[in-house]
Amino acid sequence: FAYIYGFIMKYCTDLVIVNSSWTEKHMLNILQYVGGNKPVTKIYPPCNTTELLCNTNNRNNASSSNNNSSSTSSSNNSSSTRTPCIISIGQFRPEKDHLLQINAFHTLLVKYKHHRNNKNIRMLIIGSVRNEGDERILRQCKDRIKELSALSECHDGQDDLDFENRIQLKVNVEYSEIIDAVRNVGCVGLHTMWNEHFGISVVEMLAAGLMVVAHNSGGPMMDIITDIALGLNSSNTLYNGFLASSPDEYADCMSLALDIYLRSDHPSMDLAANPNPSPSIASYQQFISDATDSIDSRFSDETFKDDMCSAFAPFLE
Repeated sequence: FAYIYGFIMKYCTDLVIVNSSWTEKHMLNILQYVGGNKPVTKIYPPCNTTELLCNTNNRNNASSSNNNSSSTSSSNNSSSTRTPCIISIGQFRPEKDHLLQINAFHTLLVKYKHHRNNKNIRMLIIGSVRNEGDERILRQCKDRIKELSALSECHDGQDDLDFENRIQLKVNVEYSEIIDAVRNVGCVGLHTMWNEHFGISVVEMLAAGLMVVAHNSGGPMMDIITDIALGLNSSNTLYNGFLASSPDEYADCMSLALDIYLRSDHPSMDLAANPNPSPSIASYQQFISDATDSIDSRFSDETFKDDMCSAFAPFLE
């Protein structure tokens, strides 16, 4: 199959366009089957970030202005309207790995006492169900939540996790409710799909003002979560998000993201219990401002149009 695919690319096409660095590498590997050296053009897909970025910029402007006004509109989406909620959005399909999300959240509460004791910290998983296969994944998620909830109650000496009441599954909700969740409810976005080719949902969560913890593979790792702004990925390098693979890694990244948010709303909060302090990160608002700056020019509709025009220009002359 790879040989046929490579043959078609080499001899039957004038232009090969891919949507990410992961796909580019994959296509170049396939071309090697037929000894091909055909150039591959990488053009990121257009992400619907304009409205979300506008809203985020309004929020940042509102939070940086003086406090003489009596109130701030909820549409400005300041950090005070958000809660320490971790949000996941995606269809209930096997490759989305919702069980990893549930296991990671449980690990977070077990590992970090200050988050375990903060009953406001919760997880919201929003997803769609299309068929019996998706229904089966949803049932597995519900069963795992109950299993971990029962397990938590058996830990001698552990504070009560109240796990089942701190994680919520919402199925087939209206788009407006999804937008409200990422704009006004959560502060952390979660992505756990292995080797996703690009990851539009990761870009959209960043644009909406969520600190994203994405899977350390595929498009999110190679193209989106980059060394432009802030993050945990290196002691000396600042990133615009966080990358993780295992429940422990996800728990560590979520803990740091939550600490950034909580410290911003409560500067005097004692977070000494967290073994992963983040003194270089000034605030949640600064994190989001830098993160949105890092995606604004790369994944906009305008950039997509310009790149496509450049790719096709030689064939239109």
